[in-house]
Amino acid sequence: MSIEAIITLAIAVFGLALKPGPGMMMVMSRTMAQGMAACFTFLLGFLLITLLYLVLVFVGFHMTGLDLVFITILIKALAAVYLIWIGIKGLQNIELTYDRQVPEGFNFFDNFTAAMVLTLSNPIIIVFYAGILPTVIDIADLNLNSMVIVAAIVLLIEGIMP
Repeated sequence: MSIEAIITLAIAVFGLALKPGPGMMMVMSRTMAQGMAACFTFLLGFLLITLLYLVLVFVGFHMTGLDLVFITILIKALAAVYLIWIGIKGLQNIELTYDRQVPEGFNFFDNFTAAMVLTLSNPIIIVFYAGILPTVIDIADLNLNSMVIVAAIVLLIEGIMP
């Protein structure tokens, strides 16, 4: 992997991380409400799913029988099932009081899973890793060391930006 490819990758990932989106709004709102612990929890969930997308892209381009579109749809379907489950859980605990209540804080699991589901269902991230990333670098010709370098660059830049 050449230095030009590394710089191009870094610029492309920086452009992706710089754009405002639902992840950035979630980080800001949870950080203002709960502090930096919520921010780091969101970052952990986001980076885990980012690594999952990178692995799927690497495996998908090295194995011809693997269909990335199917995997993307499967991941989005699982995210939708999780959101439906949350909705059903919320409807089972309906309280029809109109008193003003102080909202309870979210715990680690709530913040972590919310970050994962938000990242899994964000279409711009799916398009970037499955469509744009392969045009920036030649993923089919990467060896294991180059894949580790790509993952480190992506996770470092995406981890610094929120």
